[in-house]
Amino acid sequence: LGYGTMTMEEIKAMPVSRLADKNAHLYIWTTNAFMVEAHDVARAWGFTPKTILTWGKVKKTDHGTASMKTGYYFRGATEHVVFAVRGSLPKPKVAIPTLCLWPRIGQHSRKPDEFFGIVEQISPGPHLELFARQNRDGWSSWGNQVHDVSERVVVELDDDDGDDDLRAAHERIADLEAGKKRLLSVVKTLGARRSL
Repeated sequence: LGYGTMTMEEIKAMPVSRLADKNAHLYIWTTNAFMVEAHDVARAWGFTPKTILTWGKVKKTDHGTASMKTGYYFRGATEHVVFAVRGSLPKPKVAIPTLCLWPRIGQHSRKPDEFFGIVEQISPGPHLELFARQNRDGWSSWGNQVHDVSERVVVELDDDDGDDDLRAAHERIADLEAGKKRLLSVVKTLGARRSL
């Protein structure tokens, strides 16, 4: 894969629920095999799943032809986003379809730039991308593959409550970042809390 992974329990234990505003949107990328788990993560983080967005991967030279890759019974040509909400934010003023036909991107697990434009249209900022591959203008980016650490996502991890799952997730994050520039600063912020 070229990057570290976390268990579902470690992901669920991340302190997103405590960091997100009471009124926020959440977008969780997932594959066909992990749709149920993505819904479970959204709920564990204090969000209510509302709909699924689908990235229909098409060939770069022919946007009408699916770009199929691996699969056992069917050949994979999609990825999905579970859109979830918490609290109440204004409804969008633009109509966005739940199917987006974009070319497949060469780098494994990288998401289309067009997706971030949709998030900015639907969800008021500030915006935070967890497990980011790169920095994005106007966004806070957290991930062990972000090379330019000029913009840091600042997270408050409160282990005083004895939450072993949270502590384990924090230790796992630290393990994943070992040997690379630290991208996670343990301090307070208000700016990165509003929209996940």
